[in-house]
Amino acid sequence: MDADHCLAMRRALLGSRLLL
Repeated sequence: MDADHCLAMRRALLGSRLLL
């Protein structure tokens, strides 16, 4: 249900962290 949304949010957070 919200698994996709959670995954997308986590991916965005990971991406932003990697950029930093």
